[in-house]
Amino acid sequence: MKRKMISLLLGLVMALAVLPMAAMAAGTATVTVNGTEGHEVGTAKEFTVTTNATEDMVGKTVVGQFTYDASKVDKLEYFETTDSTWKELTGNSFGPSSGFPLTDGATSQFRVIFKEAGTCNVEIKIVEVGTDTQLASTTAQFQVAAKTGVAMIGGDVYATLEEAVANAVSGNEIKLMTDLEMTKGSALALAVDGVTLNLDGHTLTVHDPITISGNGVTVINGTIKAAADFPADNLITVNAPGNSASVRLLALTVDATGGQTKYGVHLYQTGYEVEMGGCTFVNNSYAGVLVNGSQAKITGATSFNLSGSCYAGVELGKGSGVTANPGLALVGNISFANSNPDTANNTRLIWTDSAQVQPGDATIQQSASITVNGEAKELDANGMLVTPAPKPTPKPTPKPTPKPSNSDHEESAAPAPAAAIPAPVLDSTPKTGEAGWIILPIFAAGLAVLGIAAKKLTE
Repeated sequence: MKRKMISLLLGLVMALAVLPMAAMAAGTATVTVNGTEGHEVGTAKEFTVTTNATEDMVGKTVVGQFTYDASKVDKLEYFETTDSTWKELTGNSFGPSSGFPLTDGATSQFRVIFKEAGTCNVEIKIVEVGTDTQLASTTAQFQVAAKTGVAMIGGDVYATLEEAVANAVSGNEIKLMTDLEMTKGSALALAVDGVTLNLDGHTLTVHDPITISGNGVTVINGTIKAAADFPADNLITVNAPGNSASVRLLALTVDATGGQTKYGVHLYQTGYEVEMGGCTFVNNSYAGVLVNGSQAKITGATSFNLSGSCYAGVELGKGSGVTANPGLALVGNISFANSNPDTANNTRLIWTDSAQVQPGDATIQQSASITVNGEAKELDANGMLVTPAPKPTPKPTPKPTPKPSNSDHEESAAPAPAAAIPAPVLDSTPKTGEAGWIILPIFAAGLAVLGIAAKKLTE
């Protein structure tokens, strides 16, 4: 009986000893992902990656690798435990480049922002450093829901653009998530220094003027369009004091279609140069840009469409109560299309309001290539189109008179030039009239001698 009990106990011990081996065989490592559900486009959400390994695998030097469709991911970060900060993963691996020791039960924290709804498959591998041997791998399926907001700052999504602007602080980027038509009466005002409004390729249609009063504000990458009932003269007004950084409008289409807009962009007493680069200005009834007491810089591939009544690409003036003179720098490739057919206006690509600005007070600096309707042109110092003067009709060159040779006849020789008439000289030399009066007495004396001789012969 005792022998049977001992045998049963030994069998139980052996069975218990085998159980861990059945759960995880020697030489095995696994990787597990948690937190793949509940993701939304534009919202940062955490997930974890956990490694497990048998004793004989623990301590191997490894790196982790991610493989995923980067077009679906806006940002992928990991939590650095040494300084408790989130750091962006710029490559496809995580951990030190020299590797880290494989640990059983170690968990790493990550967070991701997706930019596309649907399923995103992410493959995660644990690879041994030096041998590139894959020790463990898994493919996690992240389920990403569409977001209903219109704008976001980082991972925070807002239902209205006005709400996003109200929550922005210096250094933030407000990203438009969809084409948007703002509500009438909701005027967009960018007053916080250093904020970027990224239209992200979308069209923002407004019923009210946009004002930019924050220093260093940037608006980029999209279209700003006036609604049909837009009532104001200026679609965008920049009046930042500019005591710290330049306002920049980059890669924008400023479209006044449908409204009563005279100017696409109005710079009013900005204390710092305002840069407009790679922009297109269309459908303005007066000019694309109005510069009042400000300094403007137009760069990149910027174009002005001077259709309809639009008479200039840029107008330089002062405006009411402004004392500072305007200035303009043209840099890059500036083009003017569909110029007004009026001959006088057609030369006015850059126009200075002479009623407000004295000649020479407005500064125009040029280092740009200028094209008008696709043809290379030149602007003078006043921004007027230079029209080349017509070339004069060349006159035929007269053939030179050949020099006479010794064999030529005398009459064929070139006539000698007329001698100069000498000034009269008073002297005793008898002139032609005086010689006649001297000869007559001599002639009479001769006749008398002949008469005497004849008389003696007859005697």
